[in-house]
Amino acid sequence: LFPTIFWPFDYDQGTFAYGGSAILHGQRPYIDFWDIKPPNIFYTYATAFALFGQSVRAVRIFDYLNALLTVGLLTLLVTRLWKDWAWRNLAAAFTSLAFVLQYYIFGHWDTAQAETYSLPFLLIAMLLVIPNREISSVKQLWFLAMLAGACVGITFYFKFPNALFLPLVAVAMWTHSRGERGCRWKAIVWILGGFIFTIGTESLYLAVNGELLPLWQITTSSTASYVS
Repeated sequence: LFPTIFWPFDYDQGTFAYGGSAILHGQRPYIDFWDIKPPNIFYTYATAFALFGQSVRAVRIFDYLNALLTVGLLTLLVTRLWKDWAWRNLAAAFTSLAFVLQYYIFGHWDTAQAETYSLPFLLIAMLLVIPNREISSVKQLWFLAMLAGACVGITFYFKFPNALFLPLVAVAMWTHSRGERGCRWKAIVWILGGFIFTIGTESLYLAVNGELLPLWQITTSSTASYVS
């Protein structure tokens, strides 16, 4: 994946870069600049610029590190899912290779996107509900379930349809955790609670900064027109 550091920008990355740079200069999303995307992609680009300087290369380095993290998380997830299979490490290697190949097939246009930075959080959510060893207590199960819901909640403000991954995390938790049915139902409630708390916290932050209402107006008008 190292050559991706030298890939250029396309329209989407240019838009996100403008937003990230504006945030670093004290401007507010949906007030001083706007786009139809939720705000976390702009904060991500602002973080990349703050760490590596304001350049195309800064975003590409940040995207490269994010891809390496994704490969590592995919490897962990595959080895956990198939922990009783002798060829689990080979399966993990092929999974990582498939990810790298699709990265090149998609090309520079479809990298450093909102989906790109959502993926590690979604993988972490799955790892939290598919433990490497049996969970020792009910409270630990509920705590991990809450964290998993929070991880999905973070991705919501990268792209709203990421909320659809919440049922998948709940099914994974139900399938891979042991214990009474009642405990697992409560764990699903904790997943939902972590999801709602995270979204609520960021929504409150946006509201305090006067950004939530403009985002809602853009989502229900400009985004709808764009999609249609």
